Amino acid sequence: MVENITNRKVAQQAIKESQDRYRSLVELSPEAIAVYSEGRIIYLNPAGIRLLGATGRGEVVGKPIESVIPAEYVGNIATVAGSDGQGSDPTHLVEAKVIRLDGEVLDTEIIGSTITYRGKPAHQLIVRDITERKRQEEKRAQLLAAEQEQNRRLAELAVMKADFTAMVAHELGSPLAAIRGYVDMLETGQLTPEEQAQAVAAVRAETQLLTALAADVHSAASVEREDFTVHIGNIPLSALMLDATAFAKTLKGDHPFYITDVPDVVVRADPGRIGQVLRNLLSNAAKYSPAGTPVEMWVSCGEDRVRIEVADRGFGIDPGDVKRIFDKFGRGRDRSGQKVAGVGLGLYLSRRIVRAHGSDLSVSSRPDGGSVFGFDLEVSR
Repeated sequence: MVENITNRKVAQQAIKESQDRYRSLVELSPEAIAVYSEGRIIYLNPAGIRLLGATGRGEVVGKPIESVIPAEYVGNIATVAGSDGQGSDPTHLVEAKVIRLDGEVLDTEIIGSTITYRGKPAHQLIVRDITERKRQEEKRAQLLAAEQEQNRRLAELAVMKADFTAMVAHELGSPLAAIRGYVDMLETGQLTPEEQAQAVAAVRAETQLLTALAADVHSAASVEREDFTVHIGNIPLSALMLDATAFAKTLKGDHPFYITDVPDVVVRADPGRIGQVLRNLLSNAAKYSPAGTPVEMWVSCGEDRVRIEVADRGFGIDPGDVKRIFDKFGRGRDRSGQKVAGVGLGLYLSRRIVRAHGSDLSVSSRPDGGSVFGFDLEVSR
């Protein structure tokens, strides 16, 4: 019996031609294509060889798929490719890491599908390198975040400028109103000599407040200039403490002032700038403390540093204010939650000056109530 196999031959030839075309497309594809079965790579096209930095298929074929794609990504790819029995989704991209032979890690997009390869079930992966795209996306995200942060700071600065203008206007208004009232009283010519002396003293005190405000604003502008410097030299610690003690005796509020024994050492400091810091700390101690409560200055000497601290018996610092009080225009609150008068420049300036001396201005709470501000100075050898 003679069997006509012409149709079979035609079909086999068509299948062979189809396979040849597919193989040619895969071999020439610019996309990396890999096939793995039973956990091992069984085929890799030329683009895949280049992607992995190999010189030939022999360096990769036969290796575990997890040697080039970490296990956690292989599971996701297999699921999409249909190994879970749900069928493949050839339109679904899975982002995965791919490890080149030289150890470089690439970001990739992978499309997985289930196929039959040489009579065995296998997974075919089409891999696209998106490392550069990811890098650009990350760069754009960083630029966007930087722009958003810049916008936030500009908005914050605008609010701070508005607050500063309002605070300065408020701080100027009170002493100016007081001066105007005393001048009007003096113009009447009806005051006794004693009353005139009291009015003149009050005008002088309010003028000092205005002078201090102007000095703070000027100092704030000074420390923010690039040419801000401190002129550090050798100065006896006793000289700094003598000036601070003289200033403490002028504080309002009848605050007794106590100072510990001053070590007989010479320190490295800019006397004008450190004097400014001490006056600010003493003024704050008086401002934030009930009248009649003591203000103390503690001085202790280590091997190469001197610690200077100003302590009060006030109501302490609200925990939410600890960071804010060192910010420009930052002010603390009293027990009622109201901000205390002032433009919020004193501690900001003081910290900048102390840092220029190689130290930092710190604050802590006292167990018996009140606050302690302190900093270090270097002992001169």
